[in-house]
Amino acid sequence: MSNNTVDSAQNWVIKKRKELLEKEIVVENDENYIFKKDYLFSSSSTAAAVVMGRNANGLREWKLKNGMTLKEFEQPNEE
Repeated sequence: MSNNTVDSAQNWVIKKRKELLEKEIVVENDENYIFKKDYLFSSSSTAAAVVMGRNANGLREWKLKNGMTLKEFEQPNEE
């Protein structure tokens, strides 16, 4: 998880990151934070925003190893 946030990050993103640090769900490691415990976010976008330290659309940001986005993965096969 990035240890930086952009200036335009919403307050809830900053608060959630602070909460995760205080509860030791994430810990500082050199230039990043590392999750030490599992944590369930309310949505893919919430998770992406907190992890990236900026506003984010989780359906577009989260990707499988093959590069497929979460949005593409969740869409039914239209063949």
